Amino acid sequence: MRSRNYLASSFLAIVVMMYCSGCTSTPGDDVSGGARLASSLSELIREDLNSGAASGFSEENRTILEQAADAGQITQAMYTDAALRYQACIASYGFDIQWMQRADGTYYPASLPSDQASMNSYNEVIQSCAKDGFASIESLFSLQQDNPGLYADQYEAAYMCVNTKGDYLSGMTLDDFRSELQSVFFGGGGRFVNIDISVPDVAVCLNGNGFGLAYPG
Repeated sequence: MRSRNYLASSFLAIVVMMYCSGCTSTPGDDVSGGARLASSLSELIREDLNSGAASGFSEENRTILEQAADAGQITQAMYTDAALRYQACIASYGFDIQWMQRADGTYYPASLPSDQASMNSYNEVIQSCAKDGFASIESLFSLQQDNPGLYADQYEAAYMCVNTKGDYLSGMTLDDFRSELQSVFFGGGGRFVNIDISVPDVAVCLNGNGFGLAYPG
């Protein structure tokens, strides 16, 4: 399976780390120059359907992925259908989670367990509940929404995402954008200067391309 970035900042962060072949990258493993993950979203969906994890997919989620592969997209209705089953699964374990929706259509928990023991249990539950194919649907839907160009480099993907939404980067080049993000996430104390994460469109693009922010977008 081709390496691709997944939603490292979402409520599926741990599950995504288990299932994706290439999560949030470090400065040393960037791919630049417009390289793509695949020729189409359909190709990526079929890769997931043919993966080892697919043996655990539910009939409902497998059907969603098969229909999406044929159509070339995961609709909001498809994603929401799978997300509601995932949320119900978590609730069945006794976790009363309020779910909110980002501007890109993905869901995130408005609150999480406050003590470490409950959080550990919650992490185990989300892994279990996502094994039915929701981890794949969540990741692919986020990719479709926030990296429709299927850029292999998460910096390039986030940069292109922000630029398609508005003039939020004040003329920053891709190299400038990459440098600031590397300083913040890998520089040990760097801070945002030219990237305004208080803008929902910007926060969504960063979250959706593997740059985890507390700000939900």
